[in-house]
Amino acid sequence: MIALVYINDGLFLGADKALVDSKKHACLEHWECCYIGDVTDFLGMKVNKSASRITIDQKAYLKTVLERFDMHNAKIAPTPILSGYVPQENKGAVDPVCRQKFQSVIKSLLYLMLRTHPDIAFAVIKISQFLANPSQDHLEKAMYIMHYLMGTQNYHVVYDGSLNEGLIAYTDSDWAGDPIKC
Repeated sequence: MIALVYINDGLFLGADKALVDSKKHACLEHWECCYIGDVTDFLGMKVNKSASRITIDQKAYLKTVLERFDMHNAKIAPTPILSGYVPQENKGAVDPVCRQKFQSVIKSLLYLMLRTHPDIAFAVIKISQFLANPSQDHLEKAMYIMHYLMGTQNYHVVYDGSLNEGLIAYTDSDWAGDPIKC
């Protein structure tokens, strides 16, 4: 059984329904809270369930982010970052306007990446190394990630219990080849 609790939101999951119900009721008795039914939204994520499959997405949040940064009609990019892109450290003076916008974009991208868009993880982490003093190029590459997200608005994370395969993940990061040591 898994219990996810964040401030005043809680989610109880498990294969043994009796155990889940027992723990949920124990929580309800111990703390002042209420049960509002099966989960449909949790921490800004839309949750859809079927017999053995759960999908989660952040379509509404992604739409808000794209609109906030005037990217709702942007051209779609095929990848989160350009192949072979090697960011260069900005050794010039800090541009406070560029830094504020860059940090705001990265914050929104991190929120998506950590919840429902692991596909942008490498690109976001790579470009977020420059939060203290981003260049215009860094900001453009962060916005490029938004172009990619335009084409992935209908993507969602799928947990399919019928496959009985467990968690499957792939990575192709190259931290050893990173020329900038932050």
